[in-house]
Amino acid sequence: MSSFSPKSLIPRIGPEGLVVLVIVLAFGFLVTVLGPELEFSGELVDNAAALKLVGEQQSNPTIIRASLETLHDQESVDQVRDAAKKLDTALPIVNAPRQASWFALTGDGGATAEPIAGKHAAELGRLWASERAALKPVLEYTGVPYDDSESAGTALNQSGRQLDRDVAAAIRTSHHALPLLESELVAITGELQTTNARVAKQLRLVMLVGLAIAGLLVVLITVLLNARRRLDGNLQLARQQTTDILRTVKDGLFLLDQNLNIGTAYSAALETLFQRTDFGGLAFRENTGHRLEIRRDPLVGADQ
Repeated sequence: MSSFSPKSLIPRIGPEGLVVLVIVLAFGFLVTVLGPELEFSGELVDNAAALKLVGEQQSNPTIIRASLETLHDQESVDQVRDAAKKLDTALPIVNAPRQASWFALTGDGGATAEPIAGKHAAELGRLWASERAALKPVLEYTGVPYDDSESAGTALNQSGRQLDRDVAAAIRTSHHALPLLESELVAITGELQTTNARVAKQLRLVMLVGLAIAGLLVVLITVLLNARRRLDGNLQLARQQTTDILRTVKDGLFLLDQNLNIGTAYSAALETLFQRTDFGGLAFRENTGHRLEIRRDPLVGADQ
């Protein structure tokens, strides 16, 4: 049984074959290593952005609750509006389905990934919808809640008393909904951090595998090139030895190809015998056959 070795493989692989082999190995490296590496890197970037977005919203429920409980001027109303606006902008993004990863798309062209909120999306939407409905009259209030008079001084007017009732209703709702909303945001943050740690671990593993494959590729290519170089050296040495022999031999030696044409390797004595130097590629019978003595062997009936 013959054993496999790069030296035995090289004669079957020419320069073009080596180029094709390197291209195939490089393509395999791209598919098996760089593809997943880019995917995991992109997931880390997306999760980092999602973590930042969710983290920025964690303080808004507390701001809304504190501003409602101390609502006494336009500044407090503006704080509630600002916090509610941020949640109005962020929560649809958090609850929206994200684009599926490359691995999911390879199996299903219409696949989508779960939203940033994950399993908390439904509860998060329900809690904020309840709180948002309670806040709506407060956020839409644009009147002046007080009337000033010389006799009665400053007192709540009709719109002010309605605002006071709306604020009291919003506070009652916020005592229930906002702590739960804040807990959901904290839970989402924790899950995103856990996912980031898992993806980072997978990315490190893929990078290590990539380094190992790259090292194997370098070793393989180096072995192949060195074996090819040794083979070329041996071939060059054999050619040089053949040239030396043909240059010094006294007989007219030459090789014929399958079409009976004289090859490029022939002895120097052949030029002396036939008084010409352009033998390479000449048809043997047409150019030199008539100068040779042809003898037929009676036993085998063949020309000698």
